[in-house]
Amino acid sequence: MTAHLDEFFNRPEHFDHPIEQPVRKIETHISSVYLTGKYAYKVKKAVNFGFLDFSTLEQRCFFCNEELRLNRRFAPELYLDTVLLTDQGVISLASAETLPLFSGTGQYAWQECAVRMRQFDPEQVLSRLSARGALPNELLLKLADKLGAFHLEAENVAEDAPWGQPDNVIEPMTDNFPTLYGQLPKQRERLQRLENWTWTQRDRLADLLQWRRNHGDIRACHGDLHLDNITLIDGEPVPFDGIEFNDQFRWIDPISDMSFLLMDLDARDLRPQANRILNRWLQVTGDYAGVPLLNFYKTYRALVRAKIGGLRALQLNDEAAEQQWARVLDYIALAEHYAYVRAHPAVIIMQGISGSGKSTLAHQLAQGLDAVVISSDVERKRLAGMALTERPQNETAQQRLYSAEMSRRTYAQLLKQARHVLEAGRPVILDATYLRKSHRAPALALAGEYNCPALVLSIEVGTDTCAQRIRQRMRADNDPSDASETVMHHQAEALERPTDDEPHLILDGSAPLPLQTIKERLGLPIQSA
Repeated sequence: MTAHLDEFFNRPEHFDHPIEQPVRKIETHISSVYLTGKYAYKVKKAVNFGFLDFSTLEQRCFFCNEELRLNRRFAPELYLDTVLLTDQGVISLASAETLPLFSGTGQYAWQECAVRMRQFDPEQVLSRLSARGALPNELLLKLADKLGAFHLEAENVAEDAPWGQPDNVIEPMTDNFPTLYGQLPKQRERLQRLENWTWTQRDRLADLLQWRRNHGDIRACHGDLHLDNITLIDGEPVPFDGIEFNDQFRWIDPISDMSFLLMDLDARDLRPQANRILNRWLQVTGDYAGVPLLNFYKTYRALVRAKIGGLRALQLNDEAAEQQWARVLDYIALAEHYAYVRAHPAVIIMQGISGSGKSTLAHQLAQGLDAVVISSDVERKRLAGMALTERPQNETAQQRLYSAEMSRRTYAQLLKQARHVLEAGRPVILDATYLRKSHRAPALALAGEYNCPALVLSIEVGTDTCAQRIRQRMRADNDPSDASETVMHHQAEALERPTDDEPHLILDGSAPLPLQTIKERLGLPIQSA
C-alpha cells in the first residue's frame, strides 16, 4: 500500500488543489500523514495489533469517519472530510455520519481511504515547541482551561456499558505486558514487578474506581492526550488525533486522560509545567477526588508509550531503531518512578492578606514540591455555582458570597479536598487568608490526622504594595479574587500572626521563595521531585 500512496501523492493531477512538491510524509506505527500544503491527508496503515484492526479497506474507511466525528468535538476547524484516494484522483465522501458506499468503486484499479484535514505547521505541535523551550505559562493555562471545559462537558458513559468498571479499567493495562515481554525479554523481571504492582493497585483502588464509575466520572475523552497530539493554531492550543479505533481507550476517567499529558511532560523533564497544568485543570474541574488515581494511570500511560515505542522500533532500521529502543527503556524507568515513588504528604497553609502574593507563591511552591494547591477563592465560587472569574452582580450577592456561613463552608471544602490529596501521598497547599488562629487549627489538625508535617507560611508585605497589586488585578479581571483595597485593609486589622505553638515560617512577600528552607522545615527531599 505504501508504494501506491507515495506514487499517488507525487502526482499533482490527482488533486483539485495545488500541492507542494515534494510532499512531506510523517509516519507513526499506525498511520501515514501526507502534507500537501493546504491540506493534510491521514491514511491508516493496514495493520492489526489486537487493540486496533485496520486490516481491511472497509474498516479503515469506518474508522476514518469515526476519527472525523470524534475529533470535531475539539478541533472542528481541522477535520474537514473523509476521502477516497483512487488511481483516478481524490473523491470526497462528504458525510461524517455514514460509511462510504463501496458499490461502484470497482471501476478503480486502486483505492484507499483517508481523513482530509486543514494542514497546520508541524513546528507548532506542542512536542516541538517544548523541545525549543516554548511552552510559556499563559499557553499552559489556556490548555488546562480548554481541557477542563472539554472534560466537564464530555458525554457520560451509558449505564449499561462495561467501560470504567474496575475489571474493565485494568484490562488494557495488563494487556500491555505480553507485548512488552516479547519486545524486551531482558527486562522481564522489571516488567513482572510492574505487572504485579498494577494488580495490587487495582485491588487497593477498586472501591474508588467503582465510585467514580457510579458517579459519572467515565466520559467520552480524547484517549491519546500527549504533546504530539496538541498543536498551536492562531495562538490557541488545539488537541487533535483522539482515539477512534477502540471504545475502551476512549470511554475513560478524565483523570486518566490528563495523566497521559502529565506523563508526557514528565518524560520531557517538564515537571513544573506538568504541575501547573494539573493545578489549573483541578481548579476548573474541581476533581480533587481523582488525584489518588494519578500515579496508577501515569504508570499505565508510561507503559503504553513503551509498548508503542517498541512497535515503532520494529518498523525502523539500525540507528533509528536503536534510539527508539532507548526511549522505550526510559518509559519503563518512568513507570517505575511512578509506581515506587515514596509518598511525602504534607499540609502547607498560606496566610496573608489580599494582594500579599500568597497565591503566586503557592503555585511557585507547588511546582517545587509537586504539590496540589486548593484555593479558597476558587472553591468559594464553585460552592456558589459561579465561574472562576465571575463577579457578584450587586451588593446583596456580594454579602451572600462573603458571609460568615459561606466562609465556614469554604474552609470546610478546603479540608475536604485536601483529604483527597493527602490520601494520594502528595503535599497540599491551602491558599486562603487564614487570618485567625481558629481558621488554621482544623488544617493543622488534619495534618495530625494523616501523621504528616505541617507548616504555616505567613507572608509579610506592606499594605501599599498590596493595594497596588489589587489595582493591577482588578484591571486584568482574570483572577478569582474579588477583594478590594477596602477589604484588604480590614483583613490587615484582623490578621492574627502565627503563635509559637503553630509550626510556621515568616516570608517576605516581595522576596524570592525560599524553597530549600521550606523543604527542610517539612522534612521533604531537598532534590526536586
